[in-house]
Amino acid sequence: MTRTERPSVAWIGEAELRHPAGLVLTFQRYALPEPGFIHRAPTSLGALPVGLAKDGGLLLPLAPRECFWIGLNTEAPRALFISLAVESPDGALIDVLSGGACEPDAATVVALHGMRRIEGIRRSDGTFDPLLRADGEGAGPQGRRLHVWLRRAREGAAEAVIAIGLVDYSTFTERTGLPPPEPLDPAAGYKGWRLP
Repeated sequence: MTRTERPSVAWIGEAELRHPAGLVLTFQRYALPEPGFIHRAPTSLGALPVGLAKDGGLLLPLAPRECFWIGLNTEAPRALFISLAVESPDGALIDVLSGGACEPDAATVVALHGMRRIEGIRRSDGTFDPLLRADGEGAGPQGRRLHVWLRRAREGAAEAVIAIGLVDYSTFTERTGLPPPEPLDPAAGYKGWRLP
C-alpha cells in the first residue's frame, strides 16, 4: 500500500485515512438506492481511495449517485470520541449523527469503542440519508465536504479536525495526480451477500 504523509494530521493509503491518535476511516461505496434512503449500511462495493491534493486538502472521489458509508476502526489504547458533519453546498453543516443542523462546538459526540460504521445521516424515523456528493442528482442532503472532529474526552475540545472534499472523478485526478477509481461495479459486493 502506498502511503502519503500528512504531517501532524493524518496519513492516507489507497483506501483508508488514518489519524495518529489511532482512528482509521474507510469509505465504502454503493449505488444510491431507489427509495433515496437506507435502513442499514448496504454491502460495500469496494473502498474508495482518499487522495491528498497538491494544495494539501484531502479528497474523496464520487460519481453521480454513488454513495458511501464510513467504516471505523481504532487502534488507540484509550477512548476516542468523534463528531461528523456534512457541509452542504450553501455552507451549512448537517450533523451526521443526529440529522440536525450543527455548529462545530455543538455537534453530537459518540465514543468510538464498539462502533464499526456510520451508515449515513440519521433521520428521525431511524433510517439514514446516504452520504453523497452534491451533484443535484440525489434526494436528501448532499455534501461538498465531510468534517470529522476527533476528541480524547466526550466534553473536551476537538484535538483534530479533518475535512475531506467530496469531488467528481476528474477533479480528484486533476487535483491529486492519482487515477480515479474504477466505475462502480454492482457485482463487486460478494454477489449481493452481506458478510457476517
